[in-house]
Amino acid sequence: MEIVINQQKIQVLIIRKRIKNMYLRVVDKTTLKLTCSFHVDERQVLRFIEEKKDWIETHLKQYDSINGKKYIGLKGPYIYFYGNRFYFDIILSSFNDVLIDGNRICIYSLKEDEDYALHLFYQFAKKELEVAIFDLKEKWIKDLSVFGFYDPSIHVKKMKGKWGQCNKVKNHIDVNVHLIHFDIRCLDYVLLHELVHLVEFNHSKRFYQIIQAYMPDYKKYEGWLR
Repeated sequence: MEIVINQQKIQVLIIRKRIKNMYLRVVDKTTLKLTCSFHVDERQVLRFIEEKKDWIETHLKQYDSINGKKYIGLKGPYIYFYGNRFYFDIILSSFNDVLIDGNRICIYSLKEDEDYALHLFYQFAKKELEVAIFDLKEKWIKDLSVFGFYDPSIHVKKMKGKWGQCNKVKNHIDVNVHLIHFDIRCLDYVLLHELVHLVEFNHSKRFYQIIQAYMPDYKKYEGWLR
């Protein structure tokens, strides 16, 4: 189905399932995904979209406000995991679990609900990133020990508008869970970036000289996150 919003053509992907309510998601600037029951007709779909018009316009405008937005969340039936595209399968089950099976990420869920399944995925992603950070951090702590700082605590969470942040006073770093969608070298760069902030808090010339010294191709990973 194709609709027009603010003189822009928008494709609407309609996914039919055994559910009661209708759910709408912005896939990208030109695509919406609507999930509904098998009994919903086109007239009802159009009325639902019209009711959500303000919400759609707001999300379309905000779509590119965060770097790397095109890789975050669901993209039609797909999701990106460490830079690779996987099918995102929601399987109604008596338990919650996330398994990777070939080119599929299988979400075993108590609820046949896309938002809930995505929530389960990010819980899984948080644990995956924590393991990766533990390994990556060991290398950087050793290399950066010449600057004389203590091994910081690191927490993975959802963040808006930034990939990482640090608190020099508390010796703590936060990392955005959405990094799970990108090549692991992006996580490595963000981790180095925040660790160097414990040495040089501002984005000074010295800050980038340190980054350059330890990761000469860091600008490539910055580009991947845009």
